[in-house]
Amino acid sequence: DALSLAGAFRIDLLERLRVYTVTLPPLRERSTQERQTILNFLVGKLTKNLGCNTSLRIDSAANKVMLAAEFRRSNIREMWNALQSAAVESEDGTITVASLPKRLLAELIDTNGNASRSLDQPTADGGTPQSPGIKSSIFEYDGSLLETASSYQTLELQFFADVLRALTIQSPEHTRSIRSIAARLQMGRHLASRKLRDLRTAGLLPAGLGHLMTSGE
Repeated sequence: DALSLAGAFRIDLLERLRVYTVTLPPLRERSTQERQTILNFLVGKLTKNLGCNTSLRIDSAANKVMLAAEFRRSNIREMWNALQSAAVESEDGTITVASLPKRLLAELIDTNGNASRSLDQPTADGGTPQSPGIKSSIFEYDGSLLETASSYQTLELQFFADVLRALTIQSPEHTRSIRSIAARLQMGRHLASRKLRDLRTAGLLPAGLGHLMTSGE
């Protein structure tokens, strides 16, 4: 309809095609049971595709993350891609929170943070507002889930801090600027800069790298 209104699609052709309309709701609008059924099907399909001798499994924490994620980009295709990526990173055929794509965890934490802030604000009638969509709060799934994802982020930061600490000892010339660090670690300069800021905020920035936060390079 939007295409026809914009003049990008012939209305008469649209009416010929639109004899019967099948509505497929996105994952975020489906019930938890429906999403679980889809997730189970995809895990089984992935097991067959990989030719595993034993069934691929997903632990309870990772399962809850997958159910909580909204997958707004491409719905089931995005869920499928996340599972494939996690299967590659998994050990012993078990998908855990640590093996899930980091982007998925970051979006989950960000969405929950926004939801939590909105729940603190009273509505006009004095009630408690509800966040839109199925995921008004991640705590509907498990109160420890956000802590699990946040702990994973902390572990990632600690690992990055250890890498930088080793770099300052083994190749101090590569720690003179953010650009040289990014080149040495084969990552984008903006990503390196963001990680360094995160380290400073968390109090994990290795000694001798404070100049990077003021140099702009």
